[in-house]
Amino acid sequence: MRQISKENKQVAITASAVSVLAGLLALALFDRSALAVYENEIFLTAVLVFIIPIAILDFENQRWISALEDQMPLLVRGVSESQETGLTLVKALEKVVDDKLIGHPLSDEIKKLTVQMSWGASFEEAMNDFKRRVNSPIVNRFCALVLEASRSGGTIKKVFSATSGFMEEMRDIDKETSAQMKPYVIIIYAAFGVFMVVAILLVRSFLSPVQGAPQIMSSVSI
Repeated sequence: MRQISKENKQVAITASAVSVLAGLLALALFDRSALAVYENEIFLTAVLVFIIPIAILDFENQRWISALEDQMPLLVRGVSESQETGLTLVKALEKVVDDKLIGHPLSDEIKKLTVQMSWGASFEEAMNDFKRRVNSPIVNRFCALVLEASRSGGTIKKVFSATSGFMEEMRDIDKETSAQMKPYVIIIYAAFGVFMVVAILLVRSFLSPVQGAPQIMSSVSI
């Protein structure tokens, strides 16, 4: 489970497109008749070769984002509690990681954030970089809320304390929405599966004999 960058996605798209074009070119050079005889199968194969690698990368990236978002409330609560003891923001973030209140992949991103701040980057710069790297709805809302509150003059400790409850509520809302949508998603996939099975049965039991009928009739007439 890891983050998939835009560059990796572009490489996957390019590689898939090149593979499809190379396969079609090879068929055109060595067996051009197959393009006409198996045009439907070739089209379906080309679509799958192009889509499947991209879908796998998107699925892997979504798993990474979901794992990170699930730990955001733990991060905010841990930082809020650590700052209550008098620790600075950087020390509070480091303590949350050291105490293993959060794990991979969020801990890796927080380490990058604390390193930036320890090297002299401002809190706003570090949060903007964190927001840009992750690029997820929950993290974007969290960063926007914290940055806006800090710009308006509020203390970071109070901001994290107030944000802790907000993050937990947002996580519960997202989980409830996903649970409500899951049956509809299953129905859509099931309907698509039934459609594919029916289409295959029709092609094999009805269209294939019809395609052979002219040859049979011509042989009988002769």
